[in-house]
Amino acid sequence: MAALGPIFISYRHFDGQVPARQLAWRLRAIGLPVWLDDDDLPPGDTPRRLAEALSKGLSGAILLVTPDVANSEVIKTVELPALLALQESTDFSLVVANTIRDPEDPDKPDFRAPNRLFGPTVPPLTDIHQYPFFDEGDATHIAMALALRRMQAVRRGSHRELIIDIATRTPARAFTQGPLPGLIVRVEPPPPGRRVMNASSWGAFAAAVGNLPGLLPEAGVSSLRIRGNAHLTVGFALGSAVPVALPWSLSVEPRFGEVWPDDSGQPAADLEIEVKERDPSGELAVLIDCVEHHLVSDTFADLLESLDQPVAAAVRIVLRRRLSKSEGGAVADGLAQAIRDAAARYGSPVVHLAIRAPLPVALMLGRRLNTLEVHLYEWEDGIKPARYIRMATVSSGRGPVLAVNLETP
Repeated sequence: MAALGPIFISYRHFDGQVPARQLAWRLRAIGLPVWLDDDDLPPGDTPRRLAEALSKGLSGAILLVTPDVANSEVIKTVELPALLALQESTDFSLVVANTIRDPEDPDKPDFRAPNRLFGPTVPPLTDIHQYPFFDEGDATHIAMALALRRMQAVRRGSHRELIIDIATRTPARAFTQGPLPGLIVRVEPPPPGRRVMNASSWGAFAAAVGNLPGLLPEAGVSSLRIRGNAHLTVGFALGSAVPVALPWSLSVEPRFGEVWPDDSGQPAADLEIEVKERDPSGELAVLIDCVEHHLVSDTFADLLESLDQPVAAAVRIVLRRRLSKSEGGAVADGLAQAIRDAAARYGSPVVHLAIRAPLPVALMLGRRLNTLEVHLYEWEDGIKPARYIRMATVSSGRGPVLAVNLETP
């Protein structure tokens, strides 16, 4: 058993599979590794494989109570007895996610339902904390409660640095690494043949990242390290949740051993800024292009033509060379200053932003644009015609994710 291990979800397949997956992705989005049989149960004898999973170092579990849950012999004879035994440890959190409404007060869960459904063959569950689970907001509330427990475990371990390990393109697995002193953020990857995340993935991430500023102080750390690989819009939004005004130093590790410290310095002198004025009544549109190779086609022009509101000015900010890991913060400073200057010049607190840059730059830029409302666009070439799609609206002082406005191709 480990205070930083995965969360086990116990549920009845017949009527619990859909809510279990919904709950799992809400937990993963906030940084909790999840053991779910559909994703983590290896082939073989099911009871034996479950018993192995239950002994591998879990930090907690959720018993998902649905009307048909008591008809699961596996839950009654294998999972629940093992979870109740683990509950004897103070490092283990067992909670109930109750989908059954109280007939006398439908806004509340029926707290008597678990014992009524399982009957006398299962020990009383009255001492286990029950949460309502009627919608996605309830799932986020459950995830937040368990994530707070995880941050408290980090504090007990006297860790100085909190790691946020993030991946948005790969399937989630419970036991892919040892216990991590931090959060393991996972979202459901894009559908086959697509580049961008779907609306439900963005919704789960948006709810989670909004709770991040409330989680971090519980860990008692002095620095943050964000490692892994993610969509650039997700990186920007994550950066918006930890603006530079907050007291933690931050670094980004996009690949193992390649650490980009977020240190400000002299902004890059070779940023090329091109501005084309259009409609004085419009909003600002910006393309950041900080990669070595040129685009084959002018995707920014296509984005400008697709916007459903006038554009005051179209701004291209280009840096056509390979960036070193030591200058990420300085480049982000220069980009942020150029965008703020243009927003002030054209009187637009709203920015439509497309980014071609290393993930650390996108994340560091998100930390610096806290006074603007930013519409984030991601390139999608799995559809015809290939185009930029607006993913979310971000403002660190008010969200940070104000809206998920994913276009359905």
